[in-house]
Amino acid sequence: PIENHHIVINYLPCIAALSGLAVLILSIRNTKKLHQIFIGFELFFWGIVTVLNELQILPYTFIQWWPMIGVTAGIFLCIAGYIKYQRLQAGYFLSSLTLFLMGLWFMLFSFGIVKVPFQTVAIVGGPLFLMMAGIFIVALFLLQKNHSNFIVKDDENIDQDTEEMSNFASMDESVE
Repeated sequence: PIENHHIVINYLPCIAALSGLAVLILSIRNTKKLHQIFIGFELFFWGIVTVLNELQILPYTFIQWWPMIGVTAGIFLCIAGYIKYQRLQAGYFLSSLTLFLMGLWFMLFSFGIVKVPFQTVAIVGGPLFLMMAGIFIVALFLLQKNHSNFIVKDDENIDQDTEEMSNFASMDESVE
């Protein structure tokens, strides 16, 4: 229960949720940087989940909830990409879908829906999973060669690199 924790631990999830909300609002209004929007969503969501878990409103422990990290990462990555580009990007959607499905897969074992031990599934299905992942990567590469909408262009770093290069150019001119 919350009463047994130190006062900092009691308020830490609330601080995380509030800071996530602040990062989310500021990044959507001002910068529209994908990583800031994503981190804002994650901090806000997991701060709220931690508070609900500490209040014992959620019936499961974090050991059972950990696969939700992949599920929420997939959902929030897709939403952040949509907010930034005002449309659904194929590159972000495929990554989001992969994270989402992996999180759901692990949740089946975490909540005891699948009765077979995960160790058995990993031993038997591990090599098959690696082969399928390799085929997926090759197929994605071939799709990117033919379709430019599968390529994620990160224009956030381009602006930063251009600004840094202009600073170096002005420094070179002042030295001469």
